[in-house]
Parts: sequence; structure tokens; C-alpha cells
Amino acid sequence: MRLGNLLIAVLCGIVLVGCDRGEAPTDAPAQESTSASASAAATPTATVDPAGEPACPKHGGRWDAAQGCVIDEVTPQATQHLLIPVQWDSSFPELQKATDELVADIRANFRKSVERAGAPPEGKPWALQVSFEAYQGKGVHPSDSVRFSISESLGGYHPGFAFRTLAFDRVTKQPITIGSLVIDPATALPKIAALVRADLRAQLGGVGTEFVDTGTVPEPGNFTELSLDGDALLFSFEPYRVAAYAEGPMQSRVALSELRDVVKPEYLPA
Repeated sequence: MRLGNLLIAVLCGIVLVGCDRGEAPTDAPAQESTSASASAAATPTATVDPAGEPACPKHGGRWDAAQGCVIDEVTPQATQHLLIPVQWDSSFPELQKATDELVADIRANFRKSVERAGAPPEGKPWALQVSFEAYQGKGVHPSDSVRFSISESLGGYHPGFAFRTLAFDRVTKQPITIGSLVIDPATALPKIAALVRADLRAQLGGVGTEFVDTGTVPEPGNFTELSLDGDALLFSFEPYRVAAYAEGPMQSRVALSELRDVVKPEYLPA
């Protein structure tokens, strides 16, 4: 365990008698893959494009020159601050519609959580914060992906954190899931799981591998949050999915060249 994480663990033990496992920090960045098998990380497409300003109000937001399209909601009980993508409004309406529906679902789930949580502490309303990153796949069928980072403060020791992703095929205009991406899930998932597991273990330096093993069992549910990023697959994991809380959210990037025998040819690099 790295020294910083050891100190956190000690402090949690002294102050809280063990860190809670239910929620995660808002500001812990997803870690980059460092394995030799991963391809070079492609830079996410820009999230602030002035061309998106005219479309922003159509999707319930206001334009901010520094942040892009923003949705804000403030009530005595809760606040919401979301950065949302609108760049596909005219160029890829199928993806834009799915994105809008996902944003609406995130907000609806938060409102339900607020109702269950009841009144917040005086002067500290419950809070939802959402940001996103956009990616482009370079397969024979080009693709666009978006990954939302969601933080909810609803009491507890730490804010809750989750990823939600969408990926769409630009040729078929259909969503790409782990099931539609691969030729045969029964063959593909064990290979993907082994590559992701090795990468995550390398990132963690061999510490806490029990989390990695349980979080990368070759089942579809463990690999739902995926993005096509250049010539690679990017898998995203919320805290506690594959590592201890102190590690924060994590990600693993696997080169598509290592998956030529299990990924459908239309999603392999052109």
C-alpha cells in the first residue's frame, strides 16, 4: 500500500473506526492505465465548443463560456449542478436523444434519493454534481462515446460516486454495449477480464487484488461502463468495484489489437 493510502487508512481507523464502504469522493480522478498491453491514451474530445451554445437551451441548460452547457437547480433541500453534452444535437441526434434521456434518469434517481434521505443538515443541502468526457472510436465503424461522472452528497462519510456511459455506432446509429461489441460473450469476456485484471493489478502494485478479482469476474455486469477511445476500449469502475475506497474510481484501457479474435471486425481499428 502506498504511504498516502496507509495514512488515510490509519486516520479512518482512528477517527471513524473504519471507513464506510458505501460511498466515494467527488474529486478522485479515474486512474490511467499503465500496462504495456494498453494502447496510448487518446485525448477525450473537447467538452466546451462554442458551437454548442445555440443548442443548449433546447436541452434544458444555460450556456457558460468556461464550462459549456450547464443545468443548475437549487431548492432548500438539494442542489444540482450538471455539465451536459449538446454537441450531437444536429450531427448525431440518436446519441443526443439517448444522452438527454440518461441525464433525465440521473436527475430522477437523485430526486428519489433526496426524498428517501429527508431533510439535510442546516445549511448543507444534499448535492448532485455531474460532469462528462466524450470519446471517439477509430474502428471501421466510427463511434462516439460519453462517460458521465456522478457525485451525490446525501450524508454519510463520503459522497457517492458512479460512472454512466453511452457508446453509439456512427454507421448503424445504434448503441454499442459489451454484448453487441463482441462476437461471442462466452469467449470474449474471459479474455477481456484477464487483460483488465492484469492492468488493474499493475496499477495497484499488487495491493488489494481481492477487489480486482471480484470486480473483474467475466460477467457482462462488470464491464457495462465502456467507451471506445481511439483504438482501445476504456472500462470505468466506481470506487470499491475493483479497489479500496482510497484508490478512488479507476479505469482500464485495453488495446483493440489484443482483442481481434473476439471483437466484431467493424469495431476494430480501420
